[in-house]
Amino acid sequence: MVISAFVVVIFVNHVTKKDHVSVQRDLSMRELKQLIKEQIQAEERYLSQDGQKPSSQNVVNIQTDIVRRKKSKEKRKTTKENNTGPKKHDSSTDIITSQRLRGSKKRYIVHLCDSSRACAGWGDRQRGVVAAYLLAIVTNRVFVLNMTSPCPVRNFLQPHKYDWEIPDSELVGKSAITVGGVRATDYHKVARFQDFNKVYDYDVIYLRSNSDLLNIIKSNPLYKNRIPNWAKTYRHRAFKNGWEKLMTPTNHMTKQINVLLKGVDLQKQGDLVCAHVRIGKNAQLPNDSPNRNSIESVDALWEFLDPYVKNATRIFIATDSMEVRELARKRFGKKTLDSGGTIIHIDRQRKSGSACDGFETAILEQLILTKCHVLVVSASNFSIRGAFLRGTNDKLFMFRNATVKPFNMGT
Repeated sequence: MVISAFVVVIFVNHVTKKDHVSVQRDLSMRELKQLIKEQIQAEERYLSQDGQKPSSQNVVNIQTDIVRRKKSKEKRKTTKENNTGPKKHDSSTDIITSQRLRGSKKRYIVHLCDSSRACAGWGDRQRGVVAAYLLAIVTNRVFVLNMTSPCPVRNFLQPHKYDWEIPDSELVGKSAITVGGVRATDYHKVARFQDFNKVYDYDVIYLRSNSDLLNIIKSNPLYKNRIPNWAKTYRHRAFKNGWEKLMTPTNHMTKQINVLLKGVDLQKQGDLVCAHVRIGKNAQLPNDSPNRNSIESVDALWEFLDPYVKNATRIFIATDSMEVRELARKRFGKKTLDSGGTIIHIDRQRKSGSACDGFETAILEQLILTKCHVLVVSASNFSIRGAFLRGTNDKLFMFRNATVKPFNMGT
């Protein structure tokens, strides 16, 4: 079983005297194991409620798939013989696509997230996207992103240095297989020990994954000489590098960020103080897991933030709870900044009428977190990935169990 929780790296330096709450120095191994256990149990409960089969039934059975692959090869051979016309290529973009397959025959890895299956939350999706991108590079395939749940991610983020969009017609008539799913793990062994292209010998691999495969792929001897420079580093840096090659905000999102941060001096250290407060099950997320932070514990966070907010222009609070938003406004007054957007879980409430608005809120709030001078994250992949994209351990903390602890992503 692959643990979907992030790995917490202990930060052992002493906390400075200006922090006004009692701050524990580190997370014990017992606490870490309990956190991981709680998150696994929460995800299993969610999948059960969502009516999905256990992951063992969702995973592609490699051995029983051999016959299907042989039939698919025969179909591809027939198609090739009948197809005498030239294939069209979309050259309407100037974005770099150097990782695309060289040669006469393209093959693809499509990271798939649609409404037919669970995709998990935003942070989980992000790590799966970057992992699929790296897998496409080492297997010499075209990487394609197809994320349409709860609405197209292209509404908010657009290709940056790599164009992950292709015409739908480009995949028509090609042999294909769907691999993985939320909490599926069989393909991990293939990525670590085998030739992915031989095991999944199809033109198109639709990969449903929210797993962090970076270190798994990098450990495969077959791919040692194919790892791009951006991935030859620590996990958090590799994620940041890969994500920034793929994504940049649309003009619409950039305008929203500029409006929210009006008056904030991002060049002045300490001018923007931020926290992500993940509560879990509450009025806005009635079907979420309850094992997050309690409303009662938020006072400890406010006390920790007080000395930082005193010297800041604004304090930004990202949260999954309207109650937390109101508490922040009462505590910090005019300095309080929040998106005011719709709060939902983008996967568990993907069928609601406000799901697309909630998707936009999640992406916008994480983008703000990446710009903060002081950042407190929760035990949530949403803000952990935001910290990765922020790219520094300076004034980075974690809020959990009514305590605030220094958090270190690695060297």
